[in-house]
Amino acid sequence: MEEIILIADSKGKGYGFAKGIYEYLRQKKDFSVRLIDIEVSKFRDGEFKVRINENVRRKKCFLIFDSNEEPCKWLTELIFTLEAMTFSSPEEINIILPYTRFARQDRKEASRVSVNSKAVADIISLYATRGMTVDLHTPQIQEYFSIPFDNLYSFPSLINFLRKKYPEIFDNLVIVSPDLGGG
Repeated sequence: MEEIILIADSKGKGYGFAKGIYEYLRQKKDFSVRLIDIEVSKFRDGEFKVRINENVRRKKCFLIFDSNEEPCKWLTELIFTLEAMTFSSPEEINIILPYTRFARQDRKEASRVSVNSKAVADIISLYATRGMTVDLHTPQIQEYFSIPFDNLYSFPSLINFLRKKYPEIFDNLVIVSPDLGGG
């Protein structure tokens, strides 16, 4: 029986999301799943290091990465976690990003400006085998990755939920987006 490893930071704000996925998958009969922790050790000067707390050698790993950190800390911790996973020799590194930071910076709108979503995609593509996120700012960001990268849409699930629980709101509903990419 194949074993799937879910990896998440138990001290992060998004750990409940990872735990919910784990509980759901644990009920499935056709494979084994474990949820393991990462350890983020902080030094007095503000630096930190990441350690994968269990052996993941030759395992299919799914890193459920917390999107609740400040963007710079999020990116640095993402890089260090992916690096730690690579040194742990898994068979696959699949990254799950509930929210992809820097995704709104998806094009060059002025001179001397970086396309930060492309830079993030390049970093992730260096380490991960495959990726997944929800509601990227624009669909073309998927093309920035050199690995298979899936963008799931929350809109159909939201509409189905609202239709079941609150059908009356559709009688007079208007949806407004703050910008062109929000459609």
